[in-house]
Amino acid sequence: MKFYLLLIFLILVACRKDVVDNTKDYREKFTGNYICRMTGAYGCMLDTNIIRYDSIVNVNISKCDDSAIKILDVAIKIEVDGNFSTTIPVLNYRGIGGYFIKDSIIFNTYQGGLGCHTILDYIGKKQ
Repeated sequence: MKFYLLLIFLILVACRKDVVDNTKDYREKFTGNYICRMTGAYGCMLDTNIIRYDSIVNVNISKCDDSAIKILDVAIKIEVDGNFSTTIPVLNYRGIGGYFIKDSIIFNTYQGGLGCHTILDYIGKKQ
C-alpha cells in the first residue's frame, strides 16, 4: 500500500507543470512616439471662414489604467487588435477613435459644440 501511495505521489509531482504567466501586456506594441501628419479643419455654422490644418506633429502613446492607452492626454480603452474609440466627452473632445496597423497609427478627433467644431485626422508612423 505504501508503495502505491509513493508511486501516485511521484507521478503527481513528476507530471505537475509549473504555471508560468506568459501573458504579455498587448498594449506594449502600441506605445511610443509617432510622427503624424495632422490634417483637418475648424469651422462655425454662422461663419463662412474655415481654418484648415496641415502639419507634422509628434504624438506620444503610453499605457494607463488597466486596458487603456493615453493619447493626446486622453485615456481610451484599446482592444487587443489595436482599435480604440470613445464618444464620451473627455477634455473637450466629443469623439476620438482610430486603429494601429503594424508600426503605424490612424485616428481622428472631433471637438466642438454650439455650432463650431474642429475635425482633425492623424496618420503616423512609429519612431
